[in-house]
Amino acid sequence: MIEQDKRAEEIQERWRKWFDARKDWDVQAREDIDFYLGNHFTDAEAKELAERNQMGLPIDRLYAAIEQFKAIITSKPPKFSAVGREDSVQDWHRFGKQY
Repeated sequence: MIEQDKRAEEIQERWRKWFDARKDWDVQAREDIDFYLGNHFTDAEAKELAERNQMGLPIDRLYAAIEQFKAIITSKPPKFSAVGREDSVQDWHRFGKQY
């Protein structure tokens, strides 16, 4: 039987490790993209939520909507002005000047 070179075995082992790591990364990246696109629940989880009469609306969608709402509300600071209905303040001002 032909002996295999130890360097070749080492290279093959490194390639297998890299390939396995690449597969794991690819699976994780696909799951991350699906999550980003709104596919948060598996079919079984979505079915269970439907049986419970619950919506499959992810929290991050609500959070983004609330943050956008807060940004719209606070985009311009509110301006409050206090205007007296009578001129009693002016009377007190004149009263203070007399003494």
